[in-house]
Amino acid sequence: MDHHTEEKQRLTEELIKNGLLQVLRGKRYSEITVSDICRAADISRGTFYRRFENISNVYAAIFADMAELTSTMHDRLTASPDQYKVPLCRLLRENKKYRGIVLDPTLSEMFVEYYAAHKEDPAVDSRSDLTPEQKRMLKAYLLMGCIYVTRKNLQSDEQNWNDLQCVIEQFILRGCLLERQHTGPGT
Repeated sequence: MDHHTEEKQRLTEELIKNGLLQVLRGKRYSEITVSDICRAADISRGTFYRRFENISNVYAAIFADMAELTSTMHDRLTASPDQYKVPLCRLLRENKKYRGIVLDPTLSEMFVEYYAAHKEDPAVDSRSDLTPEQKRMLKAYLLMGCIYVTRKNLQSDEQNWNDLQCVIEQFILRGCLLERQHTGPGT
């Protein structure tokens, strides 16, 4: 496939994902149809189905984008703040594009399941004392808390939000650092 065709396909996928996110601003997850997405993206149903098998695949692509944009706990333990990506709670609060995912309980849970299963976080995943299910559940637990706090504080002013985020992140990081002291780095 040539570069022009690949770029056109990537842009079409972006149109579809953005169309879904646009529709999500006015409808709940369970109410959205392929026709809604096609209208919002100004594409045909055939174009939709050439890129995605169903709406769930579009959500998975959006979740992958969100996961790629965010930092992990490991990033915040090992890198300087200017070297890691944005924390998920900040992405959800500041990027209105993804706000519908936070506000819809079904989508929030779907995103947590996706993120916990697919997002690598060495601070959790390198722990040899945890089973794969425990690792997945620990990531899901942290993420659900992030989503809950973000949802409850969407309207708070920036200073209160920053203070709250700092308190929560310091609490979590101290726990991770304590654990690392007991088990050693990377264990």
